[in-house]
Amino acid sequence: GRPVTDVDMLDIDRIEVVRGPQNTLFGRSTFAGAVRFVPAMPTSSPGHRLKVDAGTDGLAGVEGAWSRPIGQSTWGVRAAAALRRSDGAYPFATAGKVGDSHRRALALTIAGSPGSAHVSLHVRLGDLRSGHPASSSLHAEDFNCGARDGTAGYWTYYCGEFPMQAPAAVTLGLPHSRARLGQASLRMERPLGGLMLHSLGSHYRARSSSIRDFDGSTAGFWSGVCDLSLTCNSSAPVIRFAFPNVVSNSRQHVQDWSQELRLSGGASPGTTWMLGMAATWSRSTPSFTMSRNF
Repeated sequence: GRPVTDVDMLDIDRIEVVRGPQNTLFGRSTFAGAVRFVPAMPTSSPGHRLKVDAGTDGLAGVEGAWSRPIGQSTWGVRAAAALRRSDGAYPFATAGKVGDSHRRALALTIAGSPGSAHVSLHVRLGDLRSGHPASSSLHAEDFNCGARDGTAGYWTYYCGEFPMQAPAAVTLGLPHSRARLGQASLRMERPLGGLMLHSLGSHYRARSSSIRDFDGSTAGFWSGVCDLSLTCNSSAPVIRFAFPNVVSNSRQHVQDWSQELRLSGGASPGTTWMLGMAATWSRSTPSFTMSRNF
């Protein structure tokens, strides 16, 4: 799977689940089967729809689709858009809530049948902004109840239920995590002599930035600091105390490209064959930064 979020399932006509192996029709990595999301196609007459959602914790969303033929030709166009937001459901340590999200998505389909061929272009764009999820770290002062068996010498640290804090605790003013992605595919089928030519090309591109507060506190946790390269013990006493606050930013840039060509035909009634080739190219450039504020 990709290390970033996939495009929203906006304006989908149906979802097909087929058992594997499915390499012939769906390409590589489909030994166990495939899940196919089939987008809604343009309609032969003008049409539109609108859906509005609302709920608790600031949940609100709107989704719409618009479809129409292009003039008197065999071509048609269909467009859809969606907006959705929520305020999160877990109380923050100071005020407000964490886990809020804002999603935007666009889908465009252009399809037609020039001559004896069939062509369809699908484009999908997505933008996701999400706040920090609820976080609670396990500190020694919260859960220091270890015991050692005097005979066996084993230690145990189970002391009942995990002491989850009532409110979430993360650093104040953290920026939202962000994911921006797009996907485009071009499909064509046309007769070629007594054969049928199938072509499918696709391109996927995404950028993401994930912000995480590792210590699960608003300002870090209380820790002792010793001399450099020494462990705190009786011979290396603590020289000062600090509140280390550790925040990370994991960034990812992903690109995928693929092109498949297939020829199919039938040698005799009830017998069909298919010959195909595929080319793929992928690139992923992860980066990771961590800041420690004292």
